[in-house]
Amino acid sequence: MAELARGQNLRPFQALQLDFAAHIRHPERNPMPDGIEERRMRIYTRLFYGNIESFCAKSFKRAKDILGDGVWHALIRDFVHRHNSSSPFFCEIQDEFLEFLATELDSSKLPPFLLEICHYDWHQLHLLLAVSDVSDRILGEIDDDSQLTISPLAYNLAYGWPVHKISVEFQPDQKPNTPTHLLVYRDGNHEIHHSEVNSRTALLLSQFESPTSVRDSVERFTSQFGAEVTDEQRLRLLSETRDTVLELASRHVLVAPADETEPSV
Repeated sequence: MAELARGQNLRPFQALQLDFAAHIRHPERNPMPDGIEERRMRIYTRLFYGNIESFCAKSFKRAKDILGDGVWHALIRDFVHRHNSSSPFFCEIQDEFLEFLATELDSSKLPPFLLEICHYDWHQLHLLLAVSDVSDRILGEIDDDSQLTISPLAYNLAYGWPVHKISVEFQPDQKPNTPTHLLVYRDGNHEIHHSEVNSRTALLLSQFESPTSVRDSVERFTSQFGAEVTDEQRLRLLSETRDTVLELASRHVLVAPADETEPSV
Protein backbone atom coordinates (compact mmCIF):
# COMPACT_ATOMS: atom_id res chain seq x y z
CA MET A 1 0.00 0.00 0.00
CA ALA A 2 1.19 3.53 -0.75
CA GLU A 3 2.98 5.35 2.04
CA LEU A 4 0.22 7.98 2.18
CA ALA A 5 -2.26 5.33 3.26
CA ARG A 6 -0.27 3.91 6.17
CA GLY A 7 -1.77 4.41 9.59
CA GLN A 8 -5.10 5.48 8.12
CA ASN A 9 -8.38 3.67 8.60
CA LEU A 10 -9.33 3.56 4.92
CA ARG A 11 -12.03 1.72 3.08
CA PRO A 12 -10.71 -0.66 0.42
CA PHE A 13 -11.63 1.58 -2.50
CA GLN A 14 -9.92 4.56 -0.85
CA ALA A 15 -6.76 2.55 -0.29
CA LEU A 16 -6.89 1.45 -3.93
CA GLN A 17 -7.24 5.06 -5.07
CA LEU A 18 -4.14 6.06 -3.10
CA ASP A 19 -2.16 3.12 -4.46
CA PHE A 20 -3.36 3.92 -7.97
CA ALA A 21 -2.38 7.59 -7.68
CA ALA A 22 0.99 6.76 -6.13
CA HIS A 23 1.84 4.35 -8.94
CA ILE A 24 1.02 6.72 -11.79
CA ARG A 25 2.95 9.51 -10.05
CA HIS A 26 6.09 7.38 -9.82
CA PRO A 27 5.76 3.78 -11.10
CA GLU A 28 9.39 2.97 -10.30
CA ARG A 29 8.94 3.70 -6.59
CA ASN A 30 5.37 2.53 -6.01
CA PRO A 31 4.11 -0.95 -6.94
CA MET A 32 1.19 -1.47 -9.26
CA PRO A 33 -2.12 -1.89 -7.38
CA ASP A 34 -3.61 -5.36 -7.20
CA GLY A 35 -6.64 -6.18 -9.30
CA ILE A 36 -5.83 -3.93 -12.27
CA GLU A 37 -4.71 -5.35 -15.60
CA GLU A 38 -1.03 -4.53 -16.10
CA ARG A 39 -1.44 -3.53 -19.76
CA ARG A 40 -4.20 -1.05 -18.95
CA MET A 41 -2.26 0.37 -16.02
CA ARG A 42 0.84 0.93 -18.11
CA ILE A 43 -1.16 2.72 -20.80
CA TYR A 44 -2.80 4.99 -18.26
CA THR A 45 0.52 5.70 -16.54
CA ARG A 46 2.19 6.57 -19.83
CA LEU A 47 -0.65 8.87 -20.91
CA PHE A 48 -0.79 10.60 -17.53
CA TYR A 49 2.91 11.43 -17.50
CA GLY A 50 3.06 12.17 -21.22
CA ASN A 51 0.27 14.75 -21.08
CA ILE A 52 1.84 16.64 -18.19
CA GLU A 53 5.35 16.50 -19.66
CA SER A 54 4.11 17.66 -23.06
CA PHE A 55 2.24 20.60 -21.55
CA CYS A 56 5.25 21.69 -19.49
CA ALA A 57 7.58 21.26 -22.46
CA LYS A 58 5.45 23.56 -24.61
CA SER A 59 5.13 26.11 -21.81
CA PHE A 60 8.80 26.07 -20.82
CA LYS A 61 10.56 25.11 -24.02
CA ARG A 62 13.75 27.02 -23.21
CA ALA A 63 14.11 25.21 -19.89
CA LYS A 64 13.78 21.81 -21.59
CA ASP A 65 16.28 22.72 -24.30
CA ILE A 66 18.80 23.98 -21.76
CA LEU A 67 18.46 21.05 -19.36
CA GLY A 68 18.45 18.32 -22.00
CA ASP A 69 16.09 15.32 -22.11
CA GLY A 70 17.57 13.36 -19.20
CA VAL A 71 17.56 16.15 -16.62
CA TRP A 72 14.27 17.53 -17.92
CA HIS A 73 12.41 14.22 -17.57
CA ALA A 74 13.87 13.65 -14.10
CA LEU A 75 12.62 17.12 -13.13
CA ILE A 76 9.12 16.49 -14.49
CA ARG A 77 8.95 13.08 -12.82
CA ASP A 78 9.91 14.73 -9.52
CA PHE A 79 7.20 17.34 -10.08
CA VAL A 80 4.56 14.70 -10.83
CA HIS A 81 5.68 12.56 -7.90
CA ARG A 82 5.98 15.17 -5.12
CA HIS A 83 3.88 18.21 -5.92
CA ASN A 84 0.36 18.47 -4.52
CA SER A 85 -1.48 20.72 -6.93
CA SER A 86 -3.84 23.30 -5.50
CA SER A 87 -5.73 23.61 -8.80
CA PRO A 88 -7.75 20.85 -10.45
CA PHE A 89 -7.54 22.50 -13.89
CA PHE A 90 -5.21 21.03 -16.49
CA CYS A 91 -4.68 24.46 -18.07
CA GLU A 92 -3.03 25.63 -14.84
CA ILE A 93 -0.31 22.98 -14.80
CA GLN A 94 2.28 25.60 -15.76
CA ASP A 95 1.30 27.61 -12.65
CA GLU A 96 1.79 24.55 -10.48
CA PHE A 97 5.13 23.73 -12.10
CA LEU A 98 6.37 27.25 -11.43
CA GLU A 99 5.26 26.95 -7.80
CA PHE A 100 7.14 23.65 -7.56
CA LEU A 101 10.33 25.24 -8.89
CA ALA A 102 10.04 28.15 -6.48
CA THR A 103 9.20 26.35 -3.25
CA GLU A 104 9.84 22.60 -3.35
CA LEU A 105 12.87 21.94 -5.49
CA ASP A 106 16.50 21.46 -4.53
CA SER A 107 17.93 23.61 -7.31
CA SER A 108 21.59 23.26 -6.34
CA LYS A 109 22.27 20.94 -9.28
CA LEU A 110 20.27 22.96 -11.80
CA PRO A 111 21.19 26.17 -13.65
CA PRO A 112 20.90 29.08 -11.21
CA PHE A 113 18.78 31.05 -13.67
CA LEU A 114 16.22 28.27 -14.26
CA LEU A 115 13.47 29.68 -12.02
CA GLU A 116 13.81 33.18 -13.47
CA ILE A 117 13.63 32.12 -17.13
CA CYS A 118 10.59 29.97 -16.36
CA HIS A 119 8.99 32.87 -14.48
CA TYR A 120 9.59 35.15 -17.47
CA ASP A 121 8.26 32.63 -19.99
CA TRP A 122 5.23 32.01 -17.77
CA HIS A 123 4.30 35.70 -17.99
CA GLN A 124 4.43 35.61 -21.77
CA LEU A 125 2.28 32.48 -21.83
CA HIS A 126 -0.14 34.06 -19.35
CA LEU A 127 -0.58 37.06 -21.65
CA LEU A 128 -1.23 34.76 -24.58
CA LEU A 129 -4.01 32.95 -22.70
CA ALA A 130 -5.47 35.91 -20.79
CA VAL A 131 -9.13 36.67 -21.45
CA SER A 132 -8.86 40.32 -20.37
CA ASP A 133 -9.25 43.04 -22.99
CA VAL A 134 -8.04 46.64 -22.63
CA SER A 135 -9.20 47.96 -26.00
CA ASP A 136 -12.02 49.98 -24.38
CA ARG A 137 -9.60 51.55 -21.87
CA ILE A 138 -7.20 53.05 -24.39
CA LEU A 139 -7.23 56.85 -24.36
CA GLY A 140 -6.90 58.67 -27.66
CA GLU A 141 -6.35 62.13 -26.19
CA ILE A 142 -4.20 62.53 -23.08
CA ASP A 143 -3.41 65.66 -21.11
CA ASP A 144 -1.83 66.34 -17.72
CA ASP A 145 -5.11 65.65 -15.91
CA SER A 146 -5.72 62.28 -17.56
CA GLN A 147 -5.92 59.41 -15.10
CA LEU A 148 -3.83 56.38 -16.02
CA THR A 149 -2.92 53.02 -14.52
CA ILE A 150 -0.78 50.14 -15.66
CA SER A 151 -2.68 47.75 -17.89
CA PRO A 152 -3.73 44.39 -16.41
CA LEU A 153 -2.04 42.98 -19.51
CA ALA A 154 1.33 44.57 -18.76
CA TYR A 155 4.07 43.30 -16.46
CA ASN A 156 6.88 45.43 -15.09
CA LEU A 157 9.44 42.72 -14.29
CA ALA A 158 12.90 42.68 -12.73
CA TYR A 159 15.36 39.79 -12.70
CA GLY A 160 18.84 39.13 -11.45
CA TRP A 161 19.67 37.29 -14.67
CA PRO A 162 19.27 38.52 -18.28
CA VAL A 163 16.43 36.07 -18.78
CA HIS A 164 15.41 37.33 -22.24
CA LYS A 165 18.86 36.47 -23.64
CA ILE A 166 19.48 33.07 -22.08
CA SER A 167 19.43 30.09 -24.45
CA VAL A 168 21.23 26.83 -25.13
CA GLU A 169 24.02 28.88 -26.67
CA PHE A 170 24.15 31.55 -23.94
CA GLN A 171 24.16 30.33 -20.34
CA PRO A 172 25.92 32.80 -18.01
CA ASP A 173 27.48 31.34 -14.88
CA GLN A 174 27.63 34.59 -12.92
CA LYS A 175 24.75 36.90 -12.07
CA PRO A 176 25.31 40.48 -13.34
CA ASN A 177 25.82 43.26 -10.83
CA THR A 178 22.76 45.14 -12.06
CA PRO A 179 19.23 43.73 -12.46
CA THR A 180 17.49 43.30 -15.80
CA HIS A 181 14.21 45.23 -16.17
CA LEU A 182 11.74 43.89 -18.71
CA LEU A 183 8.38 45.15 -19.87
CA VAL A 184 6.03 42.51 -21.25
CA TYR A 185 2.54 43.48 -22.39
CA ARG A 186 -0.34 42.76 -24.75
CA ASP A 187 -1.75 45.73 -26.63
CA GLY A 188 -5.29 46.52 -27.73
CA ASN A 189 -4.71 44.57 -30.94
CA HIS A 190 -3.89 41.44 -28.92
CA GLU A 191 -0.25 41.47 -29.95
CA ILE A 192 2.37 40.59 -27.32
CA HIS A 193 5.48 42.75 -26.96
CA HIS A 194 8.53 42.49 -24.72
CA SER A 195 11.40 44.90 -24.34
CA GLU A 196 14.22 45.72 -21.98
CA VAL A 197 13.78 49.04 -20.15
CA ASN A 198 16.07 51.04 -17.92
CA SER A 199 15.67 51.33 -14.17
CA ARG A 200 14.10 54.79 -14.44
CA THR A 201 11.32 53.57 -16.72
CA ALA A 202 10.71 50.62 -14.41
CA LEU A 203 10.50 53.02 -11.46
CA LEU A 204 8.19 55.33 -13.39
CA LEU A 205 5.84 52.45 -14.18
CA SER A 206 5.58 51.65 -10.48
CA GLN A 207 3.94 55.10 -10.03
CA PHE A 208 0.93 53.75 -11.94
CA GLU A 209 0.21 50.67 -9.84
CA SER A 210 -2.84 52.63 -8.72
CA PRO A 211 -4.62 55.26 -10.84
CA THR A 212 -2.85 58.60 -10.98
CA SER A 213 -2.82 61.64 -13.24
CA VAL A 214 -0.05 62.32 -15.70
CA ARG A 215 0.86 65.50 -13.81
CA ASP A 216 1.01 63.83 -10.39
CA SER A 217 3.02 60.88 -11.63
CA VAL A 218 5.57 63.10 -13.36
CA GLU A 219 5.94 65.41 -10.35
CA ARG A 220 6.22 62.51 -7.92
CA PHE A 221 8.77 60.74 -10.06
CA THR A 222 11.02 63.72 -10.68
CA SER A 223 10.87 64.82 -7.03
CA GLN A 224 12.73 61.65 -6.07
CA PHE A 225 15.90 63.05 -7.60
CA GLY A 226 15.77 66.20 -5.42
CA ALA A 227 19.14 67.86 -4.95
CA GLU A 228 20.74 65.49 -7.45
CA VAL A 229 19.67 67.73 -10.34
CA THR A 230 19.89 71.42 -11.17
CA ASP A 231 16.82 73.47 -12.11
CA GLU A 232 17.70 73.12 -15.78
CA GLN A 233 18.12 69.38 -15.45
CA ARG A 234 14.83 69.14 -13.57
CA LEU A 235 12.94 70.91 -16.36
CA ARG A 236 14.48 68.55 -18.89
CA LEU A 237 13.65 65.57 -16.71
CA LEU A 238 10.04 66.73 -16.38
CA SER A 239 9.74 66.96 -20.16
CA GLU A 240 11.41 63.60 -20.76
CA THR A 241 9.30 61.89 -18.11
CA ARG A 242 6.07 63.28 -19.55
CA ASP A 243 7.13 62.07 -23.01
CA THR A 244 7.81 58.61 -21.60
CA VAL A 245 4.37 58.48 -19.97
CA LEU A 246 2.69 59.46 -23.23
CA GLU A 247 4.76 56.88 -25.11
CA LEU A 248 3.75 54.13 -22.67
CA ALA A 249 0.10 55.13 -23.06
CA SER A 250 0.38 55.06 -26.86
CA ARG A 251 1.74 51.51 -26.58
CA HIS A 252 -1.24 50.53 -24.37
CA VAL A 253 0.98 49.82 -21.36
CA LEU A 254 -0.82 52.61 -19.48
CA VAL A 255 -4.59 52.72 -19.82
CA ALA A 256 -7.58 54.39 -18.23
CA PRO A 257 -8.74 53.01 -14.86
CA ALA A 258 -11.47 50.41 -15.29
CA ASP A 259 -14.17 52.40 -13.48
CA GLU A 260 -13.54 55.64 -15.43
CA THR A 261 -13.73 54.36 -18.98
CA GLU A 262 -16.29 55.86 -21.32
CA PRO A 263 -18.40 53.33 -23.25
CA SER A 264 -16.77 52.40 -26.54
CA VAL A 265 -18.55 53.57 -29.65
